[in-house]
Amino acid sequence: MKSKIIPHLWFSDNGQEAIGFYTSLFKESSLRDLRVLPGNEFENVKVMSFELMKTPMMAIEAVSTFQFNASFSYYVYCGSDSEVQRLYNVLSENGNVVFPVGNYPWSSCYAWVVDKYGLSWQLDQDDIKTEQKIVPTLMFSNQFSSSVAAYTEILKNIFPAFKLMVTAPYPVEQSPSEGALLFAQVKIAGFVINLMSSHHSQNFEFNESNSLMVYCQDQDEIDYYWNCLAENGMMQACGWLKDQFGVSWQIVPAKLDEMIFQTDQIQLKELTDVMLKMVKLDVGVLERAKDKS
Repeated sequence: MKSKIIPHLWFSDNGQEAIGFYTSLFKESSLRDLRVLPGNEFENVKVMSFELMKTPMMAIEAVSTFQFNASFSYYVYCGSDSEVQRLYNVLSENGNVVFPVGNYPWSSCYAWVVDKYGLSWQLDQDDIKTEQKIVPTLMFSNQFSSSVAAYTEILKNIFPAFKLMVTAPYPVEQSPSEGALLFAQVKIAGFVINLMSSHHSQNFEFNESNSLMVYCQDQDEIDYYWNCLAENGMMQACGWLKDQFGVSWQIVPAKLDEMIFQTDQIQLKELTDVMLKMVKLDVGVLERAKDKS
């Protein structure tokens, strides 16, 4: 399964170990590529491309202060009660249980666990009617009660191929504001994302440990998504930005994986040296840097 949007994990350490753990646990999963970046600035930095249940993902292992938290979790549509239990048993070992396996109003068999690496997983017996079985899930604190509806509208206005798949409004007696949503499931550029509202105010925020990569065909597309998603947000370095809700995105050229995984060490060093100096990525400059050597 190819995707224009790919989830990205940032591990401060144990990233390679974690990806090995996940690819051995989830069905139809594998590590596709691993590259250690060259140069003193990138000593011991690893970039990994992998699939979990056919869903393409990326990860980096590099020193950081970012920590995984429940604002960004991965919803796994398991397809059966037994698969929920199997994954729960392994993921909860040396981790934390948020919701134990049980029957809940939203699912007859569901669990929420934080694994030993700090990553959050929501496990559901439901079998989503798409090839994508693992869905990034963004949780907004209820102090922003209109966030799910507002964020849905933002994505609708940015991504041309937008589809609203599921909505769940607050019960009338509990609704904090008109039109407030407890949950929404959307498809943007063919990729499914869940949005949910927390029932309680939380002391965590979105951060760079989880981000969404948007693979763009040309510079015009990079410019478009960069300008749209950065509006009222924060531009960062190397193609990273935070949107107005604090969600991290990476706006990158479609050839980025080829540049990282199919170049020699000299080419890759030239490429990464140039990329470090960029804020928004320039495809032409990156390609010239790669070919320079």
